[in-house]
Amino acid sequence: MDSGEQSQVGQTFFTVALVAEQLGVTTRTVRRSIELGIAGPAGSRLKLGARLVATSGGQEYQIGQTALDDFLAQRAQSVQERLTDQRLPVVHAPADEECECLHQHLQRTLSTIEQQAAQIASQVQTIERLAIENGKLEAENSLLRQQPVVVQGEKPGFFSRMWRGLFGWRPALP
Repeated sequence: MDSGEQSQVGQTFFTVALVAEQLGVTTRTVRRSIELGIAGPAGSRLKLGARLVATSGGQEYQIGQTALDDFLAQRAQSVQERLTDQRLPVVHAPADEECECLHQHLQRTLSTIEQQAAQIASQVQTIERLAIENGKLEAENSLLRQQPVVVQGEKPGFFSRMWRGLFGWRPALP
């Protein structure tokens, strides 16, 4: 149902999608206005009146023209009341120069962050490379530590003969 549908009483009903298109909002916003409402004057909630109709695709909301007109009028009145409420602080929009300055500052900050991210990525690669090299050196070191034991195990008297020949004494055996 793309356009409004006439009911028996002469009231025109619209789909959520059509109302969303008319208001320039999403269908989710229209459903939220139906189910939860929006903030109204003095803390009240303004709800968009709709009926739930069973269709071949499930249940869908239909919004009547009068309910839509009432909702829009109440919403406009609520906005007007907020604009003229003296208790609310006045917010001034920044000048164009301030916006441009802020934009430039954000661009510089983003550029700095990107440069730092590239440096960190480079440092991570260096750390990973060094960790791999360290692992290789540890493996080689472990092999080198095992080699003298093997040499001593194969020729147990070699070192003691060498010491005896050089210094004239025998080292203590364990």
